[in-house]
Amino acid sequence: MVAYYNVDLDEKMIIRAIKINAMDFLYCVWAFNKNFERRAKAINSLSHDSNDEDDEAENSNDKYKTYTFDYLIKMVLDYCLDDYVPRIRAICDWRLKSSENFLLAMLINRQDVIACDFANYFLRDTKVELF
Repeated sequence: MVAYYNVDLDEKMIIRAIKINAMDFLYCVWAFNKNFERRAKAINSLSHDSNDEDDEAENSNDKYKTYTFDYLIKMVLDYCLDDYVPRIRAICDWRLKSSENFLLAMLINRQDVIACDFANYFLRDTKVELF
């Protein structure tokens, strides 16, 4: 469903999905690049005439908040104190190709052991020759 429809994602939805272990939903959000939140543009105090061109300009200036793997891993660690390991492993099992450095996100969040288990797949994120 996430692939075919616009999703108005917010932080509460991600936290709820993490708490109830809705990893399939989160996978679809990240796999179909729906991991962003559209934020309303700040309203100018100046009044001006409203016409179609102004409406189009306002819509094109919407701001977005992108939820990253780093954010997702932090939220799992914050909200799943006892059973975070299976959820982080499930995120690793997604094996999504992204412009974000997944290994770096894992290491920033001190998930070295799990990162080592999945390092073969995510070696494309490394910047320096290892051997």
